[in-house]
Amino acid sequence: MQIVDDHQVIVSSVRLLKPLSSKQVTTIISNLTQEQKHQEPVTVLLLLDKDAVAGMLHLKACIHFALRSFTQQTNIAKKIDAEIMLYLAGVRQINKAILLVGISEKTHELLLVQLLAKTLRKKDSTPTFDFGQFLTALKIPFENYQNNIDNFHPQDYTRLLAIHHLDDALIDLFSPQTANERKVTIEKLVVEKSALLELQK
Repeated sequence: MQIVDDHQVIVSSVRLLKPLSSKQVTTIISNLTQEQKHQEPVTVLLLLDKDAVAGMLHLKACIHFALRSFTQQTNIAKKIDAEIMLYLAGVRQINKAILLVGISEKTHELLLVQLLAKTLRKKDSTPTFDFGQFLTALKIPFENYQNNIDNFHPQDYTRLLAIHHLDDALIDLFSPQTANERKVTIEKLVVEKSALLELQK
């Protein structure tokens, strides 16, 4: 369980056993939208392509930026989940953000973010929504289902680097010595790019 601006954040992930069809993508999103309506008020269910998010620091920073923009009434989107996607993608157009960080037929791993309002925080960290059960009901084959993860990184950085226009030359300027240092460097650069969205409003 994570806490961002006094909101509880529960992150789950799964690896798909085979690529999603266009129909499956639509079905998942449609059913998740309906499921969110049955959750407690102001609970957000946000589904992302795991390879489009640099890690937990990036995710938490973008949630913070989005919550702050609603508090300061500088938000671009009407809903908090869309605002979070704008920051994750570092763009101002919602349709473009969905294409960049949302799920598609090219998605290999899914990341589900549950954001609970301050007043709805649970005393324990048990997810209020069982993502594995949800996918099983839709007959989506998956493996490696993880609830309440504390940390994650993309399996493949290609998409993330393309979204944020990062290349090896820029990353190497920070002299990462190990694979882990490289991940940390990339995540810091991506968080900085997401933060720049504030200046573009």
